[in-house]
Amino acid sequence: MKRRLVLLLAASLVFAQIPFNVHTAYAAEDEEEEGEEEEGAGEEGDNEIPEGTSDGTFVHYPYSDDDYSGEFISGYEGSKSGPLEIPSDFDGVSVVGISSGVFKDCSGFTGNLKLPSTLKCIEKSAFSGCSGFTGDLALPDGIVDVEESAFSGCSGFNGTLTIPASIEYIDETTFNGLYNISRIVNNSEDASMEVGQFINNKTDYFESSSGKKLFKDGDDDIEKGIYTRKIGITSVTITQSSPVTVNKDKTVDLTATVAPANASDKSVKWTSSDTSVATVTSSGRVKAVKAGSATITVTAQGGNEKSASIKVNVPGVSLNTSNLTIARGTTSSAVKATLIDDTISKVTSSSEGVATAKVKSKTTIQITGVSDGTATITVVSKGGSKATVKVTVQSDKVTTKKLKLSKTKVSISGTGETATVAVTTTPDLLSTKEKIKVKSDKAKIASAKADQKTGKITITAKKKGKCNITVTVGSVSKKIAVTVKD
Repeated sequence: MKRRLVLLLAASLVFAQIPFNVHTAYAAEDEEEEGEEEEGAGEEGDNEIPEGTSDGTFVHYPYSDDDYSGEFISGYEGSKSGPLEIPSDFDGVSVVGISSGVFKDCSGFTGNLKLPSTLKCIEKSAFSGCSGFTGDLALPDGIVDVEESAFSGCSGFNGTLTIPASIEYIDETTFNGLYNISRIVNNSEDASMEVGQFINNKTDYFESSSGKKLFKDGDDDIEKGIYTRKIGITSVTITQSSPVTVNKDKTVDLTATVAPANASDKSVKWTSSDTSVATVTSSGRVKAVKAGSATITVTAQGGNEKSASIKVNVPGVSLNTSNLTIARGTTSSAVKATLIDDTISKVTSSSEGVATAKVKSKTTIQITGVSDGTATITVVSKGGSKATVKVTVQSDKVTTKKLKLSKTKVSISGTGETATVAVTTTPDLLSTKEKIKVKSDKAKIASAKADQKTGKITITAKKKGKCNITVTVGSVSKKIAVTVKD
């Protein structure tokens, strides 16, 4: 009954040559029939769509409001296969809109969808579920409204999605499920889109023309600009098994495999945890420098960074220091040996009148100062590897003469943040056996802690302000000026 009344009203207004606004008519009639059960076509909760006029393929009705007027397509009676072209007019009257759900779940359409330049509005779910369309989806210049879920589930589109400047808002569901769109051109200053509508995994991403990467779970939206879909890295592996043994001065080539095979960016970066033991080139070639162990890591650069690591062993012996100062008549066990797939064969001194050396344990070298001067102690492994330490013997007790800090001014951005300062002494801490002592003049602003093994100080910010950290080794002291900003 409702549909008949509206059509009679529409007809009478048309004959009277008075502009007819369907939405206004519905609003008036809805007030009269408030509380009555709604019937007819359209999605749940929507206004009913007039039966309109059929040309055998499209059903359409006249529409007019303050923004635009013309024909709205309210139904489709044609073939639901192959490409679809929406006409630009019916009997000279422009097509300005497509009503809710007209082509919903018409998955039989294949190929291109062509929209007319006259189009102003695509209501919700108009093309929802039309998964067979492929190629580009170009919204015409001048379109104003593209409502929620209008193209949701149209997963077949695999070309460029073009958003005209005329659109001011796009709902988070409008294009939900367009997971194969390869490129997005957004010409609108105001309409941004959630990138999650176009990505169904955590590795793929869209990259802007400026190089910015947008991921599904990221905070950035697709704003005005051009964006290209990239297939992200899911994993990177090193072909060789860990550990790899490389003799000193020899090389080995490591191979990285990136997945998937069609990833947009397969570039990788190689790094070594200890370049004094083993170096690695940008192509993955590892060179053994001295006896020891190092971890070689490869990191894939395409999208979310993925890494893989391998341990490289260089057989032989290495020492924890290359210089040692001791007092005449004293004995030091500070020199330690690191042995990789090897054992110590012998220890020699270049001048036993200055210093003597012997193996105290499997990894400890005991050195005794005999007279003032210098001597080179050489540790030889059974595999033929050699490591040396220069020993300086002096008559006086070995104490710190010089103290150097890597930073004397430190600025920390906020509470709870930390900064690191390295300490270097002459003679070194191994020789003097003196401890690094630290003290803050305002512990409520920043505190400090020294690591005796690494010779590094960690400063922790407590609250905004300024303070001084005094570093003392033996009888030598220096200060670090600390500023905590927030």
